[in-house]
Parts: sequence; structure tokens; C-alpha cells
Amino acid sequence: MGAEFVTTCASCGAEESIDALLGRMIDDEEARHLVADVISMSLPVGRELLRYLRLHKPEKQRLRMSRAKTILAELVPDIMATAITRGGRTFLVTMGDWQAGFHAVFAAVDKGTLAVPLAHNNYLYTVVTRTVDRLEAQAEADQELQRRVAPLRGVVQVDQKAPVQVGATLLAHLDPALLDLQERDRQAAGPSEEVRAKMAKLLGKAPAGGPKP
Repeated sequence: MGAEFVTTCASCGAEESIDALLGRMIDDEEARHLVADVISMSLPVGRELLRYLRLHKPEKQRLRMSRAKTILAELVPDIMATAITRGGRTFLVTMGDWQAGFHAVFAAVDKGTLAVPLAHNNYLYTVVTRTVDRLEAQAEADQELQRRVAPLRGVVQVDQKAPVQVGATLLAHLDPALLDLQERDRQAAGPSEEVRAKMAKLLGKAPAGGPKP
């Protein structure tokens, strides 16, 4: 198991290996190995996911393996797929979106506006989908503006100075949003076959058709 993978306590700054952390949290040895492998091998947000799992653990108790699997069965496949479906709509979610969502959860817990232990993933998914919805709405607005001003594209001469590309000038401020949309599409890559196999082995133990939060 990836002992070199270290997580840091947000409160006191103490460092702890993934082995020790999962050993305290989860009561199933095989599952601990699989969770550690999946997190360290495949998830850029592995540290955030470990800290998030800790928020589901009852005080002075270990997190039951059945509970850990319920959390991971919903969350990890969505993170690895870089897309989630809510209310019949599919959202393209980057690792950056997930990271921001996790940190929003941590901030809410720190402020006392979100009670722990967490009962489900609803708060996290709400934060993530709202963020993505806002970004997509902005990108769509920018694309619509681009469509409307497209007929204005052309070259004009102003006060005998160098020709000006009218369309390019009007749309220059849109480039960051459009580039961000392209980058979000580029990041939608699936997991490796090895990681898929480990996830199947881990989540295969979970009760079939479990309820979604």
C-alpha cells in the first residue's frame, strides 16, 4: 500500500501516512488496500477524498466498511469519469471542480454551517453542480455574444492607422471563457484499466442497487 502518500491534518498540521489513516478509519483489510491503491494511483484529489471520508466517521469510532463503500461507490466513479448526472442532466466536472467542491465542504464544516458526521454526498454534489452550471452558463453567454457579433467581423481603416480586425477586437475579452470550456473538454479522460479493475473489485462488495443520497 502507498505508504509514501501522506495526508496532513488541517487543524494541527500533523502528517499521517495513508496506511495509518485508513487503518484507523476502515475495519476491512482488503478494502483498505484497494482504497489506498485507487486513491494514490488514480485521483489527483486523493488527499481531499481522504479528508472528506474522515468527515463521515462517527466520533471515537471507525468508519464501517459498508458505509465507506456506499460513499465511494457513488463518488469515486464520478470523479474518475469527470462527469456526473443529476436531475437528468449530465455535468462535465474537472478535477479542479472536485477540488473546489471538497474545499467548500471543509470550509462549511469549519464554520459550523455543516454538521458532521456527514450522512451522504448531497452537499458536495450540490456545490459541484452549481459551480459547473455557473461556468457553463457563462460560456454559453459568451458563445451567444460571439454569434451575434460575428457579422461585424472585418477589416476597417481608422485615422490612417493600421487596419483593425473588428470582430477579433470585439471578441477578445471572450477568449478566456472559451479557452476554459475547451480545457474542460480536454480533461474528460477515463481511468486506466488497472484502476478500473481495482475499483470493480472494491465496489463489487457493495450492496447492489444501494440508495443514492
